[in-house]
Amino acid sequence: KKYDEFTKLSIHNHFGSKDSEKKINEPFNKIMKMDYDSVIKRLEDAEKNDFELLALTNANAFKVVDYITIRLLAKEYKIEVLPGVEINVSNKDGTNYLHTVLILDSNSNLLQFQEELQKCYNSNNNNYISIEQLVKIILEKKVIIIPHGIKQSGGQRSASENSEQFKEIIAFNDAIPVIIEDNKSYHKETLIQKLKNELNKEELAWLEESANISAADRTSYSKIESPSYIWGKASFNDLFFASLMKESRIKREEDIIVKTSYISQIEIKPKEGISNSQISHAVINCSHGLN
Repeated sequence: KKYDEFTKLSIHNHFGSKDSEKKINEPFNKIMKMDYDSVIKRLEDAEKNDFELLALTNANAFKVVDYITIRLLAKEYKIEVLPGVEINVSNKDGTNYLHTVLILDSNSNLLQFQEELQKCYNSNNNNYISIEQLVKIILEKKVIIIPHGIKQSGGQRSASENSEQFKEIIAFNDAIPVIIEDNKSYHKETLIQKLKNELNKEELAWLEESANISAADRTSYSKIESPSYIWGKASFNDLFFASLMKESRIKREEDIIVKTSYISQIEIKPKEGISNSQISHAVINCSHGLN
């Protein structure tokens, strides 16, 4: 590993061919099929570029059987894969859609989530869900919400062009961690400028303190210009905690500081020759964050 205490990750990844997901203009009841040859190539690419934590986030498609199979395949490459999906969150009129990634705890009732998500598509006769539907399917689950920031502005799928849905998603932050997906760290400043007349003072304050994170999406892992890391292990719980802690636990590669010296271990020894000492021997292993 390049950085001992950090995990290199991509939270938005498409696996398989076009047959494994559903775009907004495709039938909501489309029969999907996973291309596992392309899955293996994608995992090989991730391993080659030292990624340890990925999320399966195909567009408007969540199939538990595909997730379990891909996770098992990924273990051969020493990669952990989390369950997730990329959804279209609609405005009230159903005319604009904010691309939003959901990542779930693998210990959740994933079959129930699969059924609930498909019911939303069936109800709308389309591959999008409303804010009200989003609340129902995630509020009682352990989940991380990741809307696009300025990413895909040209296709009107970004938060910068969908302030109505973005404001509602910010409101989730009291109960569910929310982070923003963008390719570069400075994109957050661009997003703030674009939304400064759309958000209130509290929402802008949240945006200024929020963390943003990069991902491969549909591209090669080698093309991520500013890869993201969490200060933690390759697990959902570590990602969840990092999301709560924001920029103190989510770092871009260029922001990671490798210290030349730090306290790595503290050893406590009882004084020799003293019986019934209240001090017992102990070893405390420390992080590079303790200097």
